[in-house]
Amino acid sequence: MKEQIAFYVLAACQKAPQAVLDEIRTSDTIDETNSGEGPREQCPLYDFIELASHDKLSSLDDVLADLRQRSADTSRGTQWDASHFVVAGHEANANPSVVVFYELSEKGDVQGQLKCTAPMVLDPACNIPIANMDLEEFQDACGQDGIFRGFQ
Repeated sequence: MKEQIAFYVLAACQKAPQAVLDEIRTSDTIDETNSGEGPREQCPLYDFIELASHDKLSSLDDVLADLRQRSADTSRGTQWDASHFVVAGHEANANPSVVVFYELSEKGDVQGQLKCTAPMVLDPACNIPIANMDLEEFQDACGQDGIFRGFQ
């Protein structure tokens, strides 16, 4: 069963959910993986991060509750990763081009987070769940403002 990373947009976000998702999908990681072998929309990474809800949620607690419910639902052809998710609008008046990648503990508590530019969130989303890299490696590559913009 295909697993996806759930993407949520909080009410504080100034952009529509689909607009932020479209920005995530501008990632060079998709093109690098696809290697020109067909339309980028057919690359498995294109929909690896997917909107879990088209509604803007009020808080991180709402996101966690929704993710728990969706992760337990096995009726769809894909499964939500129960340990990782992405949120836009994490702060009031937040930069809508910055999203936060979250990692949860086995108990479902937030264990770590990483602020990323929207297109760069695919890098931790692809590497952390398979233990190819850990959150600290991405955090070490953040700029002085604490935002991951890729490895330099």
